[in-house]
Amino acid sequence: MQRFLLSATALITGLSAFPMASYARDWSQVDFTLGIGAVYGPDYEGSDDYDFGPMPIIEVNWADTVVLGLDGLRVNAISVENGDSAFTAGPMLGYDGGRDEGDNDALRGLGDIDQTIEGGGFIDYSYGPWMANLTVRTDLGDGHDGTIAELSAGYGWHFENGVNLSTGVATSWASEKYMQSYFGVDSGQASRSGYQRYDAGAGFKDVTLNFNASYSFDENWNVFAISSVGRLIGDAADSPIVKDKGSETQFVNGVGISYSF
Repeated sequence: MQRFLLSATALITGLSAFPMASYARDWSQVDFTLGIGAVYGPDYEGSDDYDFGPMPIIEVNWADTVVLGLDGLRVNAISVENGDSAFTAGPMLGYDGGRDEGDNDALRGLGDIDQTIEGGGFIDYSYGPWMANLTVRTDLGDGHDGTIAELSAGYGWHFENGVNLSTGVATSWASEKYMQSYFGVDSGQASRSGYQRYDAGAGFKDVTLNFNASYSFDENWNVFAISSVGRLIGDAADSPIVKDKGSETQFVNGVGISYSF
């Protein structure tokens, strides 16, 4: 569930920046966003059991250059604007919440995947209401020991009455170590869990369709709703914790309120 809380928080804090814009940097400007919400999603990636969970929102934005949130730290090292198009790229540190075998009976015997810090980079590009994003992150600690790349594209609508809507598609590619950590079953895990040994290889692991809506009823307050439906594919979908005990289709829904100052 922790993985989906982080993903949902990233979607929400990004609503106000969609489509992406570029600014002259004012190093004296520091903006904060705080909020709370609730999210309903699977209790592990690939599960068919769903839970409600709190969704805290915390973001610090320094001069539209250094942005710190629950989903990690980003530095907009390169920022170029040309007419309706904008390009931003830089390094990032992310967080992977890992997985506890106690989260679901289907995970018994597989052991825990430790929380870890991930390092990598990102590229954002927008043209008018269209935007695309690529992030690549590698485990810097001792969690999944792998690499994950996420590519997304979408379209946003901004209305004068404070309503903002966006929709998009996304996909993820993961390395062999990442896939084996989250979807594989080694010989030791097989003997403890009752699953047959399963080797998960590198490849694309999911496709997702996202819908987001927000309403700003003044300069500070914002209410939001998010919804996504995803499908696990490839070796992720064929994993016994998905194929035998879970579901390839994954839903996430959330609502909340935030305050920016």
